[in-house]
Amino acid sequence: MQQTRIIKNILLSFSFFVFLCVPSFASAEKITTYDTLYTLHPDATVSVVETINYDFETEERHGIFRTLVLENAQGDKMKLSDISVVDETGTPYIFEVSGGSTKEIKIGDPDATISGAHTYVVSYTLEHAISYYEEFDEFYFDAIGTEWYVPIESATVNVVPPVGATPESLQYYCYAGYYGDDTACESMTLSDDASRVVFTQSALGNGVGLSVAVGFPKGILPYVKPPVDWRAIVNSVSVVLFAGVVLWLARLLYVRRWGYMTVVTQYEAPRNASPFLVGASIDEKVQPRDITALIITLASRGVLSIKEIEKKGFLGKNDYELTIQKSVSESGLTDIERHLLKAWFGSEIEKGESILLSSLKSDTALPAKIARIKELVFQEMVTRGYYEKSPKKTKASFLSAGILTVFLGGQFGFLIGGGFALSVIGSGILLFIASFWLSKKTALGRQFRAELLGYKKFLQMTEKERLDFHQAPERKPEEFFSYLPYAIAYGVEKKWAAQFGDISLSKPTWYESNTASFTPALFVSSFGDFSPSFGKSQSSGSSGSGGGGFSGGGGGGGEEGVGNRFISGYMSHLALYIVI
Repeated sequence: MQQTRIIKNILLSFSFFVFLCVPSFASAEKITTYDTLYTLHPDATVSVVETINYDFETEERHGIFRTLVLENAQGDKMKLSDISVVDETGTPYIFEVSGGSTKEIKIGDPDATISGAHTYVVSYTLEHAISYYEEFDEFYFDAIGTEWYVPIESATVNVVPPVGATPESLQYYCYAGYYGDDTACESMTLSDDASRVVFTQSALGNGVGLSVAVGFPKGILPYVKPPVDWRAIVNSVSVVLFAGVVLWLARLLYVRRWGYMTVVTQYEAPRNASPFLVGASIDEKVQPRDITALIITLASRGVLSIKEIEKKGFLGKNDYELTIQKSVSESGLTDIERHLLKAWFGSEIEKGESILLSSLKSDTALPAKIARIKELVFQEMVTRGYYEKSPKKTKASFLSAGILTVFLGGQFGFLIGGGFALSVIGSGILLFIASFWLSKKTALGRQFRAELLGYKKFLQMTEKERLDFHQAPERKPEEFFSYLPYAIAYGVEKKWAAQFGDISLSKPTWYESNTASFTPALFVSSFGDFSPSFGKSQSSGSSGSGGGGFSGGGGGGGEEGVGNRFISGYMSHLALYIVI
């Protein structure tokens, strides 16, 4: 007899729940007697009759719940049949049965309430309730589960052993207590005629259960092979499939995003890529800093000029006037640059035309125009041969697949089993998360990414690291502005500015303000001043110090440089007017 199995397999416990069950039941309701009769038949089925005398006292209830978890002591699924519920006179109660591997019997009239003492006689038949061991067979059952929220004054369990089992051949035991207790119940004896085993226990409090075990010689009952538990098989297989999904996604992420590449520091923009394309390619999305890099690129090429307009009033904000300095025909604009200028200046871009950034607030069509610019940059990535198809579309496909998988797993997975449902939902969540990195690069695309990372290493290297590379280009004043848009696109503009801290630079000709002083560090140090204006659009993937995309912090002294005021004010307005 395995007496170490204390209230074995709590999922088998039989629990009664009162409608609208709350902890206050303990102070008002109770079960006066709880009597159960188990009869073991020659075909290894078990018939069960439970007589429950429940006293609702003054509480108004519809009835009780009866929950049966159909799993025996060895984990095999049981089959439930022949259910009936009557009162002490044999009058049937209204009841309904629901659930799969866990059955719930709801007893009572949903349209009427009752109070006082009532008797419930619940009868049913169990198949596959016998456990078969090497030396004996056994009927083990949690007759009263530990989920009760009302006290049970008296409990009696009678087990009629199978025909052929002599009193001397029986082994029996019972346990009473909380989950895990090995305390014996008050009484376990044979009846006077030795026809059944009787277990009794009084004063079962809230959460106290009663488990019984009756063992008998092998061969008395036939071995009945349990049905194939397809749900358990599917649940087990689903765990393996889930692990497979994890490994597949991990390999896919590595190959598609990083591939097998070697990163070598390089000192020129790879493959003649613009700062805007570099910024969009490094993280496969268009961010506010990429737009900033594009605007500064146009300004440095003489296409645009930028004029700072001082704020009015204590709470006012600086505004900025952008002016076209070259006609479209002489500007050498790319499609992306042309679309951006058209988004701001309109379809006709004329030399001398100006706009205020504040005027873009009222342009409700601007988000759609910026969306078109996003499509163009992704198309360029495909045209250049870096991707088989637009990374945006690839990500959208995996994202949709992840959402659909989670939905199907939640809606239908639990019909098969909890393990299967969780595996499907988990796989969907992984697809959803991985979708942000699962664009498929070509071999050329992976090489391009390696070159992008190599160029980034150059832009963010320290002066000591720069000296270690003998082939590194010499620092020159004009180098700062020519490389600055790339540094902004990478999010390393502060590290780039730090390389020019000891070099005197002049204010760029494309920018006009009332401040004459200028230092590289101050030019970029206040990028963090506008980062709150970005809200959720601001990138968190910057490599610059201080965390965020254009982080605030180091560089410069107490004087406010022209670069500080231009970049911080300009970008705060840009964040408000452009939806990325």
